Amino acid sequence: MELLFIHIRKPYGTLENKSFNLSSKFDINFNNENNELNISNNTNSLKDFFGKNITNVTCVIGENGVGKTTFLRYIKELYFERRNEIDIREGDLLVYQKSNKIIVHISINSKNINVNIQNLDLKSETIAYRKKPKLFDHLKSELTIYYSNNFDLYDDFIESEILYNTSTPYLSRTYNARINREFQTKKVNAEQRFLLNEFQRNRNFLRSEKSNSIRKLLKRVDYVEIIPFEKKDTDYKRLIKSIEKNSSNTNEKISRQLPELVNHVANAFYTQKKGIISESKRRLYNIIITEIIFFEVLAKFIKLEINSSEKIDLVLDRFVSAIYNNDEKGYLDRFLRQMLEIFNNSNYEKENSTREYFANLIELVDLLIYQDSLWMNIPDRAAVKTDDSLLDRIIDIYFKIPFSKNSIKLDWSRLSAGEESMITFFSRIDAALRLKSKRRDNILILIDEGDLYFHPEWQRQYLKAIFDFLKQYHHYNFQIILTSHSPFILSDLPQDNIITFERTSDGIKVARNTLSKTFGGNIHELLIDKFFLKDGVIGAFADNKILDLIQRVNEKKTTTQDILLINEIGDKFLASAIKTNLGK
Repeated sequence: MELLFIHIRKPYGTLENKSFNLSSKFDINFNNENNELNISNNTNSLKDFFGKNITNVTCVIGENGVGKTTFLRYIKELYFERRNEIDIREGDLLVYQKSNKIIVHISINSKNINVNIQNLDLKSETIAYRKKPKLFDHLKSELTIYYSNNFDLYDDFIESEILYNTSTPYLSRTYNARINREFQTKKVNAEQRFLLNEFQRNRNFLRSEKSNSIRKLLKRVDYVEIIPFEKKDTDYKRLIKSIEKNSSNTNEKISRQLPELVNHVANAFYTQKKGIISESKRRLYNIIITEIIFFEVLAKFIKLEINSSEKIDLVLDRFVSAIYNNDEKGYLDRFLRQMLEIFNNSNYEKENSTREYFANLIELVDLLIYQDSLWMNIPDRAAVKTDDSLLDRIIDIYFKIPFSKNSIKLDWSRLSAGEESMITFFSRIDAALRLKSKRRDNILILIDEGDLYFHPEWQRQYLKAIFDFLKQYHHYNFQIILTSHSPFILSDLPQDNIITFERTSDGIKVARNTLSKTFGGNIHELLIDKFFLKDGVIGAFADNKILDLIQRVNEKKTTTQDILLINEIGDKFLASAIKTNLGK
């Protein structure tokens, strides 16, 4: 199936009485006054232009606030069963091609619309929304994947049988999303779960053959950094408040002495970290990991209100001494075993879960501190090879421990934000394609500003990277609809594959073919086009400075600073013209 045309009659966000021709193969227009829909061949259409399995690509461009994201949201809601827009709205119209048939789905009586299909060797069918089956039943053999890296807190958190929502807001706030289920666990908190799911998805993708198409764009991803989150003074203050709140109801001595002991441990860690020189990379990393483990065990002890003040006093005293004597690494195992004994002797009801908790902590300590294969690159973090089985063991055991808050982070070594964004985009699309619940031959991909964090060179490479990636899934047909602000994207697309949203005095204007020739177009010429930069091609601050300078030159009021400013102007012709006027 290929989505060809949409008409939105009544207001939907900023969009009202607007038509959107999404097909480069057909010329489609709708006369809203007499309800006449005309469909004919586009004689300028280029066959298989994007590849055998990419049926069409449509780029929606326009300044901020004109409705680009709103338009994608409308399409997204077509694939959501309980909020299917066209089934509940009056006057909307949808045209799509299914095999050798063009289907017109309308939310007005089919007798009131005149469909003219000219010179097409295709069958046609008109369906009114009041008839069965509804639009969703027609679309449910298809699949739509929605991607957005823009963190919009007001994004619609919807997903359905035929819609995979892979946007950052959705995945970070809706943790049971299908592409996250592969790594689901209730042990870690929600934020940890999102970060670890994202990392695992990226890693799985980079280890697969499907990533070969984009690897040339990336730096080496041979190492993963293990970054521990250092405890802060505020963490200890909250811990002490928790002690005072919980232990005051059970044991006055714990309430009185334990906060003081916690302060002693916090001061010991602070003193040691402050005194470590930068060359002692392993030492600093080990002590931060030790502090994390200590903090988590003590937080659990306090949360369960265990009444064993004498033993905990002794254990913490010894722990402080071990830290000051640079022996915390050797003492950490003993600390964990002693705390396990305290838990077991406290008549705590869930002894088996406690033993499992401490066994997992002891194993994590072994993996993070005692393994020689960890490579220390930066003082406060370690690194391990991406394909090392040690990394699998670390991830597996970390998922089993219910940390109270973020404790460690896994990140690619020295990748830029743009590179991480690139990996994230392709890994999410790949995961959605791998986790399809049913085989679907036609897939619509909606991309809202996927090139948001990219360097201009990567914007130049972006569409080609997408096409090369999707060609590997040769048994599927893809349609792509994306939004962008980048002229690099436009230079990869013919005119008929671009829809422009423009703000005018009469409201938002939506049209196709409003720009000059785009395919293979020079980036500078595309930028100069009034659609992108209405007031010139230099920064607004520089523009004001130069205008003020020209005025002073014309009024013969220049200073020595103005001469220096003229020499800073990058446009040689402009600088030369100003100098010529200066000499008159």
